[in-house]
Amino acid sequence: MPIAQLKRIAFQFPRKQPVTRPFFKQLVSLLEHDPSSQNLMDKLVLFPPYPNGALPVMTLELEDINYPAVMFDMPERVVVKAGAFAVHSSLDAIRTATLPLTMDPGKRPPIFPLAKFVQLLKGHILRLDHAGVELPSEAVQKEKFDGLVQAVGKVANLYRYPTGEEWPYLLPASYGEFRSEIREFARPRSPKLELTYGYVQVPLIHFQVDTDLPREYIEAYFPSQYGTNLPGVTSYRSLYIEQPWPGLLLRFDLVYFTGNQSNTWDSGEWLVKQGMRVGRDAQ
Repeated sequence: MPIAQLKRIAFQFPRKQPVTRPFFKQLVSLLEHDPSSQNLMDKLVLFPPYPNGALPVMTLELEDINYPAVMFDMPERVVVKAGAFAVHSSLDAIRTATLPLTMDPGKRPPIFPLAKFVQLLKGHILRLDHAGVELPSEAVQKEKFDGLVQAVGKVANLYRYPTGEEWPYLLPASYGEFRSEIREFARPRSPKLELTYGYVQVPLIHFQVDTDLPREYIEAYFPSQYGTNLPGVTSYRSLYIEQPWPGLLLRFDLVYFTGNQSNTWDSGEWLVKQGMRVGRDAQ
């Protein structure tokens, strides 16, 4: 029997904790500017605009959990925990409370206030290019991460990063492309998803967004005490944003506006043609 395609990736936040509602409202107020999003009160749904019927959708949602988590809506049981944070495929597997990881104070990056960030960026976000889940090697065994990658690769178009780093990317795809391969690159494919291993001390969620702001504006809004360019990066500026849960980091990568032209990154062509698809033999 053919394997079913992954339908949804959910970024989940604790519904009943008082700190969640203000944070969730602010986060949604930014990402709902993606033209392919739909705000359903306790859930923001980001639909891949291309190709028609592409999956998976991505959601930000409230759930009856104790700590933020990321869920892959698929039948295979997957649970990867890093302290209290979990990447999973079943809520039943993460009901037990676990202590969050602690971070060396000397390694904690400067944190930008969420309300100020929303004030500066609201109305300037064009689309969500991708979200990312970064897991620490100190808390997650490499075999666990590899198992997660293989499980996701069976149900989605997941590609190794062409230059060899441990950060595979998932591209939205039609069912036909899932069963065979992506061959059309006429428009950007979003939202993508990145899985990363071994670069952080505590779990990190990140969102990379295209903006309508040129580099000089973003650097002026977020000077060096907060904003930074990751090693080798010239196309966007990164900053860590305030969020209420200990043992977790939130980062936004703000892409400089250089025009509306699409490139081989936006369309996924570089990943498809230069990377290696994960789990290709499973479909």
